[in-house]
Amino acid sequence: MSNYTRGRNFEYAVIKDMKSHGYFALRSPASKSPVDVYCIAKGELVFIQCKLHGVLGVSEWNSFLDFCESLNATPIMAEKLPRGIGYHRITGRKDGTKKSQPMVDWQPNDIKDAI
Repeated sequence: MSNYTRGRNFEYAVIKDMKSHGYFALRSPASKSPVDVYCIAKGELVFIQCKLHGVLGVSEWNSFLDFCESLNATPIMAEKLPRGIGYHRITGRKDGTKKSQPMVDWQPNDIKDAI
């Protein structure tokens, strides 16, 4: 299986999981934008960057964060875990040093009034 196929399959797994929490979720094919998965719920925008190994480069990280902030969306990185999906809210810019990625664990809300 190619890396593209593994990545695409993971994006579909994220969509399925977010829909199970009540979000309207759709994929941005071939990543023509900084966002892989757009999620919408009543009063909430969540943009997700999917990474199989949970790592984003400095430029990609900062572009994604800037894009999310410009639209008041919550920036989330999803990573594939041995038993599911790990979600992390991005909390700041990367500066290129070897510091930890500025993020905290995050879980999707269970939306009662799904779109």
